[in-house]
Amino acid sequence: MIALRSIAAATPGVVVAVLPKCPVCLGAYVALAGVSISPAKFLALTLALLALALLVLARAAGRTNRWRAFGLAAIGGVLVGLARGFAASTAWTWIGVALIYAGAVWIYTGRPRVRSTCC
Repeated sequence: MIALRSIAAATPGVVVAVLPKCPVCLGAYVALAGVSISPAKFLALTLALLALALLVLARAAGRTNRWRAFGLAAIGGVLVGLARGFAASTAWTWIGVALIYAGAVWIYTGRPRVRSTCC
């Protein structure tokens, strides 16, 4: 069950990573499906999927009190967003996805931390 949650939380990041980076390639793939999409809308879709993934991870981090793991995933999300939006770098995109996955696995594995109620 924990592994399924981990996979579900990280899936949007993988979807973003495998989407084509080139607007012409994206146009070709989408045209095959009979739909037209602009590069700006494509970037907006990318950022929306990243936000969704980070929202799910933030909720899980709040329940398990693993905010460092969420920070790792957030850094990965920023890397993916920057790589997709500005640099068009495949290497940085995959590094970001790896950080998102690492954060998701860290959040969903192990015992939940007990929050301190002292002072």
